[in-house]
Formats: sequence, C-alpha cells, structure tokens
Amino acid sequence: MSALLYLPGLLVILFKRHGLMVTMRHLLVLAVTQIVLGQSFLAEDRRAYLQNAFDLSRVFMYKWTVNWRFLDEQTFLSRSWARGLLVGHVSVLVAFGLFRWCRSDGGVSAVLRKGFRHPMRAPMLPPVSADCKVIPPPANRRLLIGVVDVATVLMTSNLIGILFARSLHYQFYSWYFQHLPFLAQRTKYPLLLQ
Repeated sequence: MSALLYLPGLLVILFKRHGLMVTMRHLLVLAVTQIVLGQSFLAEDRRAYLQNAFDLSRVFMYKWTVNWRFLDEQTFLSRSWARGLLVGHVSVLVAFGLFRWCRSDGGVSAVLRKGFRHPMRAPMLPPVSADCKVIPPPANRRLLIGVVDVATVLMTSNLIGILFARSLHYQFYSWYFQHLPFLAQRTKYPLLLQ
C-alpha cells in the first residue's frame, strides 16, 4: 500500500513529461498488471477479491495506530473520522497539484491546456532525465532542477499520504524518514530551523 502513496505525484510527473497518451498507456499497464497478478483470485471469486483487495471501508485496530494515538478509540474508529481523513488527503493532494507541483511550468491550467491540446506530445519542453553527463553543460542546471522537482513531487505525495493515513505500521516511518532532510531543505526556512 505504501507504493500507492506515490501514485498522485507519479501521475503528475508522467503527464508533465510525457503527455496524456503515454500517461494513459502507463495507467493501462498498471491495470493489466493488477489483473494478471490477481487472475487466480478473480477466477475463483471475482466479487470477493475486488471487495476485499480494495476495501476502503476497512476498520483498523486502534492498538496499531501511530499517527492518531492521541485520539480516543471511539473517535479513531468512527466513520466520520475516516471520511474526514480521506477528504483531507484528497484536498491537500489537489492543493499541491494546483499550487505547487505545476507552478514552475506555468501553473496547472497551462500544463493541462498544453497536454490536452496535443495529447501525443509532452506538455513541457525540457525533458527530465537522471543522466546529467549526456546533456550539454548549459542545460545541466535546468535538468538538475527537473530531477529535484521530480523527487520533491514524489516525496511530498508520499508525505501527504502518510500524514492522512488512518493507521500505519512503524515500518512506514522507517521507509520514509530518509525523505525528511531533503524536504526540509526544499523549504525556505532558515537552515537552523530546517
């Protein structure tokens, strides 16, 4: 499940760097992979598999919560709390999508307009690659900014998911803590506060 927390950020990056059609192709690959991996379960009892594999109404055990330990058990287990976390998660993702992740590219409306106007092309001109040695020196700075932007989008997408998770195992934190110094460095706070 922790890999799914990166999905909103990944979709933004795919759309910005590869365009609508390539993003749709990647989504199709994800869906087909889920179907192929779940084929034996789908063949046995399709309804039970779909209902239980993607059960968003599942009630988590209070004793395993890490994020919301300060709440009493009744509040933690309530449907309204679960809905509130879901609404908060989606709202913050939308806010980051609208105001942060596409800001350096002219805003989300510019990215969407270019992406839907030419669905076979990437809406943004500068490519993002991790290999800075192949690109001529004047372009290195723009490329490095692109790589940092990709890391920032993916890590903030994950952080938002972790902050609004109803229940997390401690291992999620051990996988995530390495992101915090990078994200702190990306803020405009003074070094001492970071």
